[in-house]
Amino acid sequence: MFKLIVTFLFLSQSLYAGLLDQEDTKSSISDLMYMPNEGTSILRGGYQVANIDLNLKSNGSTYYDADFTYNDSQVSIGHAIQKNFFFSLDIPYQLKEEVEFTYGPASSSNGNSTSETSNGLGDLEIALKWRGMEQKSSGYNLDLIVNISPKTGDAEDASSTKDGNNYRGGNKYLLGAEIGKKYSQIEFIGAFYLTLNAESERKDLSDNEITKEDSYQKMDIAAMVQYHINSKLFINGGVNYIPSYSYDYKSGTTKSYLDYDSYLIYRLGIGSKLIDDFLISFNYSAFDQDAELTSSGSKYPLNIVSSAYLFSLGYQF
Repeated sequence: MFKLIVTFLFLSQSLYAGLLDQEDTKSSISDLMYMPNEGTSILRGGYQVANIDLNLKSNGSTYYDADFTYNDSQVSIGHAIQKNFFFSLDIPYQLKEEVEFTYGPASSSNGNSTSETSNGLGDLEIALKWRGMEQKSSGYNLDLIVNISPKTGDAEDASSTKDGNNYRGGNKYLLGAEIGKKYSQIEFIGAFYLTLNAESERKDLSDNEITKEDSYQKMDIAAMVQYHINSKLFINGGVNYIPSYSYDYKSGTTKSYLDYDSYLIYRLGIGSKLIDDFLISFNYSAFDQDAELTSSGSKYPLNIVSSAYLFSLGYQF
């Protein structure tokens, strides 16, 4: 898959060879690899609507279909404290998560449905970015990224009568590297991220049972191209490759194992820099993923289909 990403970047550069005549090393709030000038602050806000359809089967028949609908928001404040070093604090807030379970013929509750709702503050995240190489001196930009998201509160899963919350129940860390280049009309970026999820714990509000999830790692290899139609308007597109990953968890005394297949996330976006310091953008992403749940000696195939729409604003000052 890494070779595919490299080939994608190479072919993109070849296809747009006529656009690569003039490099652009100026910092702009619309950059794919945005690095503010020293002393610059940025305020960002986002609102996302996402839908996930999850189908769980048992012996070839549907055990249940789960339809998740998310309405999420996030505020981020960041500052470039010195040249090529930027940090931000991200504050997520879930306006509403609603999931409806519809039970199928493999379940004793066939034909019945239940719904659950969650909302509230999510785990805070501190993001650090350092530009190790600059395009104007090295021919390309190279950024190293460290994100730290400590456990902010105790995680509670919703029941049919009690709302859950948006906490993860454990610490999360991300290490990443981004490499890219910017021309007057087009930009390219390739990236690698490693997410480290520490052990977590959640309480089910329906019976107060505790679920403990083991730590696990998740990789993300990404590539994206952005084309500037003019000085105000741009479009972009890209793909993320997520290799397979797995983890164990224990609910009460029952041990289970989740094994996720590798999958691709497809991304499209459009944005406008209305004025030099103000950005507005709209992004779409989608994926289709398969997995397998092993519990009490039985295996249950899973299919997960997701789509998300993100509207965001940014202002640097």
